[in-house]
Amino acid sequence: MKNIKLSDLKKYSGIDKSNEISLYEYGLLCHIHNDNTIHCYYGVGSLDGCNYDTFDYTVVSKKEIIDLFNKLDKISFLDYISQTEENFLSDDSIHQLYDLKSYFGVENIFGTIYESFEIENK
Repeated sequence: MKNIKLSDLKKYSGIDKSNEISLYEYGLLCHIHNDNTIHCYYGVGSLDGCNYDTFDYTVVSKKEIIDLFNKLDKISFLDYISQTEENFLSDDSIHQLYDLKSYFGVENIFGTIYESFEIENK
């Protein structure tokens, strides 16, 4: 099992100002690299049904996010997130990814989870 601490992820950010809230409550913490790839830790499990306590890791590109958006039923999706297409496309990649994850679910965005791990809150 990986030994990761939240304090090791200082370069990462999420949809909340607090990385702790972004990771454990919203289930997504990302770092955008110079090559336009987005490195993400995302929540996959919760024992208490409220906060995530197990995670997985993936890398996606900004192009993959836009490609996924262009393939979906935009009217239903934009209604779900209460945004216009223009607003969604002008949003930052982390918020776009969170909206897509919320709408489709983790496995439909990031793929099958084979081995999850914990991230210490220290």
